[in-house]
Amino acid sequence: MDDWYQGLSDEAQIELRTQLKDAQKIENPKDWLCFKKFLVGKLRDYKLWEIEFKCGDNIQYRLIGMFGDERKQAVFVMGCYHKGKVYDPPDALNTAYTRARDVKRRKQTYMNEKFQLISKLQNNKALRASYIRSKVSTNIASQIRALRRREGLTQSEFAQLVDMKQSRISAMERPGTPLAIETLVKLCAALKMGLIVKVSSHSDMLRWENRFSQDEFDVLNLDEDIEFTNPVGEELPLEDEVNDKTAEFMRQVVFQRLKARLVKKLGEQMKSSPYYDVGRTRNSMAAEEVSTGKQKIEQVPAVRFDIAS
Repeated sequence: MDDWYQGLSDEAQIELRTQLKDAQKIENPKDWLCFKKFLVGKLRDYKLWEIEFKCGDNIQYRLIGMFGDERKQAVFVMGCYHKGKVYDPPDALNTAYTRARDVKRRKQTYMNEKFQLISKLQNNKALRASYIRSKVSTNIASQIRALRRREGLTQSEFAQLVDMKQSRISAMERPGTPLAIETLVKLCAALKMGLIVKVSSHSDMLRWENRFSQDEFDVLNLDEDIEFTNPVGEELPLEDEVNDKTAEFMRQVVFQRLKARLVKKLGEQMKSSPYYDVGRTRNSMAAEEVSTGKQKIEQVPAVRFDIAS
């Protein structure tokens, strides 16, 4: 699939991305503009379907795909061409069937392994401790690295900022390093950030892990945290009640707060779709929307498209 896609012309790739971006907003595949048909014969075993698109070269491009357990995820298993009633390559349908079968088998294998792990966790206290320790140490190490990268600092520079040794920062960014809560308290205090230590269910712990991304992780420090520094809530003092310097500071804080919210929402939206405009960064898009006063309306894709090898 990857080789087939990379072999497409720039025009064909643009057309495909445009069609899929439109289809992502529509849950029923029959309503996709590019939808061709559900495939018959043995391909019905996996409910395979076909989409088509064309561009200026008049070539009929076809993509064969299937849905996962829910119709929130679509997986492409074969890319090919079509003319008349002939596929190119000729064995495209057989290849699609084989790949769809492999996808289902991998899914079943994964589920079996998952259920085996759950059974072991339910009956083994030592394994539960190892499981929790692994999740916590990895998440903390990833957060610390994300905070350092957000500031654009080397480990030595970050260590100087938080008044620690570089070797300590290096160790903290490695999963498996034992960390005392007091160490994390000192780190967060130096960064003017808070810390939450929370007992949770395993599902909440796993959910947080799945949603976490170093690229998206962003925490407001004390100077940016308008909800904390302004105890009355979002209401700010009137400008005629404060001097110009204070008013300007509060405006900057509000701007940073709105920018942070927009960046996080944009990051969530981009993360859910592999097709988006990479020419504009999250920060530039957020700054543009704040400066123009436009309200961001988040659109959650109805379908996520993936590619199977």
